[in-house]
Amino acid sequence: SASAAASAAASVAAAAAVDAAPAPPEPVLAQEVEAKVKELKAAAVGKRNAEEEAFGDSEGESDGCGGRFDVDLDVLPVDGILPGCLVRMEGLQARPELNGLVGRAIKFNEEKERWQVRLEERGDMLLKDENLVPLSPDEYEEMQNDVEQEELKVEEEAKAIHTRATGEKMRWFDDASVGPIEKGPGDEGNEFDVLMVDETDGMVAAEKIVDVLKEQGVCLCEANAPHELLGAAFDEAEALWEAGFFGPPMKVCDEDGQTEAQVWKDVLYQDEHKVLWINPEGQDPRFSGKMKALTSLSENMLEFCRGLGEPLERKTGIFFTHLWNAMLSCYTGDKVYSCHLDNPHSCGSAGSQLPDNGLRLTLVYYLNVHWNPTSDYNGGGMDVFLTDPGSAPASATAARRSKRVRVAPHADALAIFLSERMAHQVIPTKGKDKWFCLTMWCFEQEAMADFLPKIFEMRQKQLESQYGAGQEESDSDLD
Repeated sequence: SASAAASAAASVAAAAAVDAAPAPPEPVLAQEVEAKVKELKAAAVGKRNAEEEAFGDSEGESDGCGGRFDVDLDVLPVDGILPGCLVRMEGLQARPELNGLVGRAIKFNEEKERWQVRLEERGDMLLKDENLVPLSPDEYEEMQNDVEQEELKVEEEAKAIHTRATGEKMRWFDDASVGPIEKGPGDEGNEFDVLMVDETDGMVAAEKIVDVLKEQGVCLCEANAPHELLGAAFDEAEALWEAGFFGPPMKVCDEDGQTEAQVWKDVLYQDEHKVLWINPEGQDPRFSGKMKALTSLSENMLEFCRGLGEPLERKTGIFFTHLWNAMLSCYTGDKVYSCHLDNPHSCGSAGSQLPDNGLRLTLVYYLNVHWNPTSDYNGGGMDVFLTDPGSAPASATAARRSKRVRVAPHADALAIFLSERMAHQVIPTKGKDKWFCLTMWCFEQEAMADFLPKIFEMRQKQLESQYGAGQEESDSDLD
């Protein structure tokens, strides 16, 4: 039925290929730092053979572009910082949210008089030495202990949220500041708006879906994929996760790419630290034969999206020109996730609004055949906040106080919602179970092309307002 729906909007262009990103570097242990300091001192008298001993367990760290980085052993310490050691960021004014984070010093850029610092899941950036504090092994261990304590707090919060659920449909609450669940899963699973098994005409099904989107901003469909295909897709996803093929949503190969990745992380990928892009037309040779079911489901999603284009524009005025390939995500561990809009350009006061990033429609398809409707556990699923679908919510607080549609992460559940108008949040997870989903975005190419230039323009104006228009960009503490 999804293929029949595709004929209604065949003019929608196919998605541009999105490369799968390499897995982020493993955390540097305190003993590695100490070993690296000894190694660099030995290098001063020509002992280059210490390199393999110091990093023997790392198997080659990623440089953000899929290659190995090698520390130049001829480089002498700069202001107490050695290449390869851990540093803590402090005193940053252009990006204060980075203060307190720990990264690894890679090398000193003499031309720009800044250190190249690598942050896990954020890529590389250039920082002045005055904004970096080298960490001793003892200091690093102390920080790790603090992180562990914070993770325990998150775990307790996730447990508290889980135990507060009453199990009574229409009356669930996460906490006092969040609105009630208007529609959610029951003893037999999710409560769907459209069952594709009952739809004999794909074009009629597309019309029904758009009618629901127009009325409430979100539509929950049972897609009617074969159970064997869903089971195979879950097994493939789990195997790829265990093999370490998941990585950051975007590749970072230079400073521009780093900035772009950070912008999209702040707007769209807050909860997506490790993902895998499914590209049916140009798959990475490493994945040959490893994602047949995932690719099949991704292709079906592409066709399904194209079928929604024409009725969506006709009935709501919302249109898109392109599609992204499906992004495979995994939600696991004791975590709480953020409430957000995929395209928040109309949310908030006029002075604080972000530019339009072009996203128009979001589809999330769940693969988890092991979900049990009687367990009263929906971690890794999603809450969509039922604000007015005709416009964006006035604020995050207003969205969170609205009623919600709760989507359990059960296999074959397809949640479709308006990217610009419907705030949503991944339901907190706990334990080691893995919850996989495929996400696809429909977007307007022209708006997306203008997004980053407008972001940079806004940033420049903010810097000029804060420091004065006459200050050169090179004087900023962060490049």
